[in-house]
Amino acid sequence: MGIRDIYYSIEEKYYKALDKINEFIPVYAVVDPIDKIIPTFLLLCIIAVLAVAGIAIMLIPPIHTGSSQLVIIVKDADNKPVYNAKVDISGPTFNQRDLYTDNSGRLVFDVPTGETLEITARKNLYTPDTKSIMIESAEQTLQLTLKKEELPPEPVTIQFISPSGSKLQGTKINVHIECTSGNVQPGQKALDIGSGSGWTTALLAYLVGPKGKVMGLEIVPELVGTGQANIENLYSVILENNRTRIAPMSEIRQARREVVGLPEEAPYDRILVSAAARRVPKELIGQLKPDGVMIIPVGEEGKVQRIVRVHRKLDGEVETEEYPGFAFVPLR
Repeated sequence: MGIRDIYYSIEEKYYKALDKINEFIPVYAVVDPIDKIIPTFLLLCIIAVLAVAGIAIMLIPPIHTGSSQLVIIVKDADNKPVYNAKVDISGPTFNQRDLYTDNSGRLVFDVPTGETLEITARKNLYTPDTKSIMIESAEQTLQLTLKKEELPPEPVTIQFISPSGSKLQGTKINVHIECTSGNVQPGQKALDIGSGSGWTTALLAYLVGPKGKVMGLEIVPELVGTGQANIENLYSVILENNRTRIAPMSEIRQARREVVGLPEEAPYDRILVSAAARRVPKELIGQLKPDGVMIIPVGEEGKVQRIVRVHRKLDGEVETEEYPGFAFVPLR
Protein backbone atom coordinates (compact mmCIF):
# COMPACT_ATOMS: atom_id res chain seq x y z
CA MET A 1 0.00 0.00 0.00
CA GLY A 2 1.49 3.34 -1.09
CA ILE A 3 1.32 6.73 0.58
CA ARG A 4 -1.63 7.79 -1.61
CA ASP A 5 -3.60 4.67 -0.62
CA ILE A 6 -2.89 5.34 3.05
CA TYR A 7 -3.99 8.97 2.66
CA TYR A 8 -7.32 8.04 1.00
CA SER A 9 -7.94 5.28 3.55
CA ILE A 10 -7.54 7.70 6.47
CA GLU A 11 -9.57 10.36 4.64
CA GLU A 12 -12.42 7.88 4.19
CA LYS A 13 -12.42 7.15 7.93
CA TYR A 14 -12.38 10.90 8.59
CA TYR A 15 -15.57 11.51 6.59
CA LYS A 16 -17.30 8.46 8.12
CA ALA A 17 -16.57 9.99 11.52
CA LEU A 18 -18.05 13.29 10.31
CA ASP A 19 -21.19 11.44 9.16
CA LYS A 20 -21.75 10.10 12.65
CA ILE A 21 -21.06 13.48 14.28
CA ASN A 22 -23.42 15.20 11.78
CA GLU A 23 -26.32 13.09 13.10
CA PHE A 24 -26.07 15.11 16.33
CA ILE A 25 -24.25 18.29 15.30
CA PRO A 26 -24.59 19.83 11.79
CA VAL A 27 -20.82 19.91 11.13
CA TYR A 28 -21.25 19.73 7.35
CA ALA A 29 -22.69 23.24 7.44
CA VAL A 30 -19.13 24.30 8.18
CA VAL A 31 -17.16 21.55 6.43
CA ASP A 32 -18.88 21.67 3.00
CA PRO A 33 -18.03 25.33 2.19
CA ILE A 34 -14.39 24.66 3.14
CA ASP A 35 -14.25 21.45 1.09
CA LYS A 36 -15.17 23.43 -2.02
CA ILE A 37 -11.90 25.39 -1.59
CA ILE A 38 -9.62 22.76 -0.04
CA PRO A 39 -10.39 19.35 1.44
CA THR A 40 -10.78 19.77 5.19
CA PHE A 41 -8.90 16.53 5.83
CA LEU A 42 -5.90 17.85 3.88
CA LEU A 43 -6.16 21.14 5.76
CA LEU A 44 -6.10 19.31 9.10
CA CYS A 45 -3.06 17.33 7.98
CA ILE A 46 -1.21 20.54 7.07
CA ILE A 47 -2.12 22.14 10.43
CA ALA A 48 -0.94 19.00 12.29
CA VAL A 49 2.41 18.97 10.46
CA LEU A 50 2.96 22.68 11.21
CA ALA A 51 2.08 22.16 14.89
CA VAL A 52 4.54 19.26 15.23
CA ALA A 53 7.25 21.29 13.48
CA GLY A 54 6.64 24.27 15.80
CA ILE A 55 6.88 22.10 18.92
CA ALA A 56 10.09 20.52 17.61
CA ILE A 57 11.64 23.94 17.03
CA MET A 58 10.83 24.98 20.61
CA LEU A 59 12.04 21.76 22.24
CA ILE A 60 15.13 20.92 20.18
CA PRO A 61 18.11 23.19 21.03
CA PRO A 62 19.64 25.08 18.12
CA ILE A 63 22.76 23.70 16.47
CA HIS A 64 25.51 26.29 16.63
CA THR A 65 27.93 26.41 13.75
CA GLY A 66 30.50 28.70 15.42
CA SER A 67 31.61 30.56 18.50
CA SER A 68 32.20 34.19 19.43
CA GLN A 69 34.50 35.88 21.92
CA LEU A 70 32.67 37.64 24.74
CA VAL A 71 34.47 40.27 26.82
CA ILE A 72 32.83 41.12 30.16
CA ILE A 73 34.01 44.29 31.92
CA VAL A 74 32.92 45.00 35.50
CA LYS A 75 33.36 48.56 36.82
CA ASP A 76 32.15 50.56 39.79
CA ALA A 77 30.11 53.76 39.76
CA ASP A 78 33.33 55.78 39.34
CA ASN A 79 34.17 53.79 36.18
CA LYS A 80 37.05 52.00 37.94
CA PRO A 81 37.60 48.27 37.30
CA VAL A 82 36.27 45.91 39.99
CA TYR A 83 38.78 43.16 40.81
CA ASN A 84 37.62 39.67 41.85
CA ALA A 85 33.94 40.29 41.07
CA LYS A 86 31.98 37.05 40.77
CA VAL A 87 30.29 36.52 37.39
CA ASP A 88 27.53 33.99 36.59
CA ILE A 89 26.35 33.27 33.02
CA SER A 90 23.20 31.40 32.02
CA GLY A 91 21.74 30.59 28.60
CA PRO A 92 19.81 27.87 26.72
CA THR A 93 22.89 25.66 26.23
CA PHE A 94 25.77 27.64 27.73
CA ASN A 95 26.12 28.07 31.50
CA GLN A 96 29.07 29.12 33.65
CA ARG A 97 29.22 29.76 37.41
CA ASP A 98 31.75 31.22 39.84
CA LEU A 99 33.91 33.09 37.33
CA TYR A 100 36.01 35.99 38.67
CA THR A 101 37.31 39.16 37.03
CA ASP A 102 41.06 39.88 36.81
CA ASN A 103 42.94 42.98 38.02
CA SER A 104 41.52 45.00 35.11
CA GLY A 105 37.95 43.94 35.93
CA ARG A 106 37.77 41.83 32.74
CA LEU A 107 36.70 38.31 31.86
CA VAL A 108 37.18 36.84 28.34
CA PHE A 109 35.94 33.50 26.95
CA ASP A 110 34.30 31.87 23.92
CA VAL A 111 30.52 31.42 23.72
CA PRO A 112 28.26 29.85 21.04
CA THR A 113 27.04 32.25 18.37
CA GLY A 114 23.28 32.75 18.42
CA GLU A 115 22.89 32.37 22.21
CA THR A 116 21.02 34.89 24.35
CA LEU A 117 22.88 35.02 27.67
CA GLU A 118 21.93 36.48 31.04
CA ILE A 119 25.01 37.69 32.91
CA THR A 120 25.17 38.72 36.58
CA ALA A 121 28.12 40.32 38.40
CA ARG A 122 28.28 40.60 42.18
CA LYS A 123 30.71 41.38 44.99
CA ASN A 124 30.43 41.93 48.73
CA LEU A 125 29.22 45.43 49.66
CA TYR A 126 28.06 46.09 46.07
CA THR A 127 24.60 45.89 44.51
CA PRO A 128 24.55 43.09 41.85
CA ASP A 129 24.04 44.02 38.19
CA THR A 130 22.36 41.76 35.60
CA LYS A 131 22.20 42.24 31.83
CA SER A 132 21.22 40.15 28.79
CA ILE A 133 23.12 39.98 25.50
CA MET A 134 22.48 38.27 22.15
CA ILE A 135 25.70 36.79 20.74
CA GLU A 136 25.68 37.77 17.06
CA SER A 137 29.17 38.91 15.99
CA ALA A 138 32.66 37.42 16.25
CA GLU A 139 33.56 39.61 19.25
CA GLN A 140 31.26 41.41 21.65
CA THR A 141 31.74 43.42 24.83
CA LEU A 142 29.37 43.80 27.78
CA GLN A 143 29.94 46.16 30.71
CA LEU A 144 28.34 45.66 34.11
CA THR A 145 28.34 48.36 36.78
CA LEU A 146 28.41 47.61 40.50
CA LYS A 147 27.30 50.31 42.91
CA LYS A 148 28.32 50.46 46.56
CA GLU A 149 25.59 49.35 48.93
CA GLU A 150 24.36 52.00 51.33
CA LEU A 151 24.20 50.06 54.59
CA PRO A 152 22.51 51.76 57.55
CA PRO A 153 24.78 52.03 60.61
CA GLU A 154 23.99 49.70 63.49
CA PRO A 155 24.26 50.98 67.07
CA VAL A 156 26.97 49.37 69.20
CA THR A 157 27.05 49.80 73.00
CA ILE A 158 30.49 49.86 74.65
CA GLN A 159 30.81 49.31 78.40
CA PHE A 160 34.14 50.46 79.90
CA ILE A 161 35.44 48.61 82.96
CA SER A 162 38.28 49.55 85.30
CA PRO A 163 41.16 47.10 86.01
CA SER A 164 39.39 46.20 89.29
CA GLY A 165 36.34 45.04 87.36
CA SER A 166 33.89 47.83 88.24
CA LYS A 167 31.96 49.73 85.56
CA LEU A 168 33.16 53.25 84.84
CA GLN A 169 30.33 55.72 85.38
CA GLY A 170 30.59 59.50 85.46
CA THR A 171 34.29 59.28 84.59
CA LYS A 172 35.88 61.29 81.77
CA ILE A 173 37.61 58.92 79.31
CA ASN A 174 39.68 59.67 76.24
CA VAL A 175 38.70 57.19 73.55
CA HIS A 176 40.53 56.69 70.25
CA ILE A 177 38.16 55.54 67.49
CA GLU A 178 40.04 53.95 64.59
CA CYS A 179 38.03 53.76 61.35
CA THR A 180 39.38 51.35 58.78
CA SER A 181 38.49 50.28 55.26
CA GLY A 182 39.02 46.61 56.06
CA ASN A 183 35.48 45.62 55.09
CA VAL A 184 35.22 42.93 57.77
CA GLN A 185 32.69 40.31 56.66
CA PRO A 186 30.61 37.72 58.56
CA GLY A 187 32.34 34.36 58.90
CA GLN A 188 35.89 35.74 58.61
CA LYS A 189 38.87 35.11 60.87
CA ALA A 190 40.54 38.24 62.30
CA LEU A 191 43.62 39.11 64.38
CA ASP A 192 43.61 42.22 66.62
CA ILE A 193 47.22 43.25 67.41
CA GLY A 194 47.49 45.73 70.29
CA SER A 195 44.08 44.79 71.61
CA GLY A 196 44.48 46.92 74.78
CA SER A 197 41.24 47.04 76.75
CA GLY A 198 39.68 44.52 74.34
CA TRP A 199 37.05 46.79 72.87
CA THR A 200 38.37 46.58 69.27
CA THR A 201 38.53 42.81 69.68
CA ALA A 202 34.88 42.84 70.76
CA LEU A 203 33.90 45.03 67.80
CA LEU A 204 35.64 42.63 65.40
CA ALA A 205 33.80 39.71 67.03
CA TYR A 206 30.53 41.55 66.43
CA LEU A 207 31.42 42.16 62.76
CA VAL A 208 32.49 38.58 61.93
CA GLY A 209 29.38 37.15 63.61
CA PRO A 210 28.74 33.71 65.10
CA LYS A 211 30.53 31.83 62.29
CA GLY A 212 33.70 33.95 62.52
CA LYS A 213 36.68 33.93 64.88
CA VAL A 214 38.77 36.72 66.44
CA MET A 215 42.11 36.50 68.27
CA GLY A 216 43.55 39.35 70.34
CA LEU A 217 47.27 40.02 70.92
CA GLU A 218 48.69 42.41 73.53
CA ILE A 219 52.31 43.11 74.65
CA VAL A 220 51.48 44.68 78.06
CA PRO A 221 50.77 41.87 80.58
CA GLU A 222 48.36 43.97 82.69
CA LEU A 223 46.29 44.82 79.62
CA VAL A 224 46.08 41.15 78.62
CA GLY A 225 44.22 40.41 81.85
CA THR A 226 42.11 43.58 81.68
CA GLY A 227 41.17 43.01 78.07
CA GLN A 228 40.22 39.37 78.66
CA ALA A 229 38.10 40.38 81.67
CA ASN A 230 36.30 42.95 79.55
CA ILE A 231 35.65 40.37 76.86
CA GLU A 232 34.27 37.90 79.40
CA ASN A 233 32.03 40.60 80.88
CA LEU A 234 30.77 41.48 77.40
CA TYR A 235 29.84 37.88 76.69
CA SER A 236 28.04 37.53 80.01
CA VAL A 237 25.90 40.53 79.00
CA ILE A 238 25.30 39.05 75.54
CA LEU A 239 24.09 35.78 77.07
CA GLU A 240 21.30 37.81 78.71
CA ASN A 241 20.38 39.35 75.33
CA ASN A 242 20.13 36.53 72.80
CA ARG A 243 19.22 39.00 70.03
CA THR A 244 22.91 39.93 69.66
CA ARG A 245 24.82 37.54 67.41
CA ILE A 246 28.59 37.51 67.90
CA ALA A 247 31.61 35.26 67.33
CA PRO A 248 32.62 32.63 69.91
CA MET A 249 34.41 34.22 72.88
CA SER A 250 37.65 35.84 71.74
CA GLU A 251 40.95 35.03 73.44
CA ILE A 252 43.53 37.74 74.12
CA ARG A 253 47.04 36.30 74.23
CA GLN A 254 50.32 37.66 75.50
CA ALA A 255 52.47 38.87 72.60
CA ARG A 256 56.04 37.56 72.32
CA ARG A 257 58.75 40.10 71.52
CA GLU A 258 60.64 37.72 69.23
CA VAL A 259 57.52 36.80 67.21
CA VAL A 260 55.60 39.11 64.87
CA GLY A 261 51.86 38.46 64.93
CA LEU A 262 50.34 35.10 65.82
CA PRO A 263 51.60 32.70 63.11
CA GLU A 264 50.35 29.54 64.84
CA GLU A 265 46.73 30.66 64.28
CA ALA A 266 47.31 31.99 60.72
CA PRO A 267 46.10 32.59 58.08
CA TYR A 268 43.68 35.47 58.70
CA ASP A 269 41.11 37.25 56.53
CA ARG A 270 41.69 40.52 58.38
CA ILE A 271 44.48 41.88 60.61
CA LEU A 272 44.03 45.09 62.62
CA VAL A 273 47.17 46.62 64.17
CA SER A 274 46.79 49.44 66.72
CA ALA A 275 50.50 50.34 67.11
CA ALA A 276 52.84 51.95 64.59
CA ALA A 277 55.55 49.94 62.84
CA ARG A 278 58.54 51.57 61.14
CA ARG A 279 57.65 49.57 58.01
CA VAL A 280 54.92 47.12 57.00
CA PRO A 281 56.08 43.78 58.47
CA LYS A 282 56.47 41.08 55.82
CA GLU A 283 55.71 38.53 58.53
CA LEU A 284 52.18 39.92 58.92
CA ILE A 285 51.60 39.99 55.15
CA GLY A 286 52.55 36.31 55.14
CA GLN A 287 49.86 35.63 57.75
CA LEU A 288 47.10 37.01 55.50
CA LYS A 289 44.90 34.74 53.42
CA PRO A 290 44.63 35.37 49.67
CA ASP A 291 42.31 38.41 49.29
CA GLY A 292 43.10 39.26 52.93
CA VAL A 293 43.37 42.84 54.23
CA MET A 294 45.53 44.36 56.99
CA ILE A 295 45.17 47.84 58.52
CA ILE A 296 48.40 49.04 60.15
CA PRO A 297 49.87 52.42 61.24
CA VAL A 298 53.36 53.06 59.81
CA GLY A 299 55.91 55.74 60.71
CA GLU A 300 58.48 56.92 63.22
CA GLU A 301 57.58 57.58 66.85
CA GLY A 302 56.92 61.26 67.57
CA LYS A 303 56.29 62.11 63.93
CA VAL A 304 53.16 62.22 61.81
CA GLN A 305 52.34 58.67 60.80
CA ARG A 306 50.06 57.12 58.20
CA ILE A 307 47.57 54.28 58.22
CA VAL A 308 48.32 51.73 55.50
CA ARG A 309 45.71 49.40 54.04
CA VAL A 310 47.46 46.26 52.77
CA HIS A 311 45.58 43.99 50.36
CA ARG A 312 47.06 40.60 49.52
CA LYS A 313 45.40 39.72 46.20
CA LEU A 314 44.42 36.23 45.06
CA ASP A 315 47.48 36.04 42.80
CA GLY A 316 49.81 36.92 45.71
CA GLU A 317 50.44 40.51 44.60
CA VAL A 318 50.36 43.08 47.43
CA GLU A 319 48.49 46.37 46.98
CA THR A 320 48.68 49.24 49.49
CA GLU A 321 46.78 52.46 50.14
CA GLU A 322 47.99 55.15 52.55
CA TYR A 323 46.11 57.66 54.71
CA PRO A 324 48.43 60.19 56.45
CA GLY A 325 47.86 62.28 59.58
CA PHE A 326 47.88 59.89 62.56
CA ALA A 327 49.87 59.16 65.72
CA PHE A 328 50.14 55.79 67.48
CA VAL A 329 52.32 54.22 70.14
CA PRO A 330 55.18 52.18 68.62
CA LEU A 331 54.75 48.50 67.79
CA ARG A 332 56.98 46.48 70.11
